[in-house]
Amino acid sequence: MTPEEPGKFGVEGKSFVIDDMKVDELRAELDRLGIEYPSTAKKPELIELLKESE
Repeated sequence: MTPEEPGKFGVEGKSFVIDDMKVDELRAELDRLGIEYPSTAKKPELIELLKESE
């Protein structure tokens, strides 16, 4: 079994991983998904955007 790559989403039941991510990881994932966010966004806002994108 291959370990999951950090920052990879789309698998059901993996939402809890988002809460453990650092701000720069959250921003990188949003960038990867092409989701725009304000540069002043705080961690809770970034988490919410990622969860909405799932």
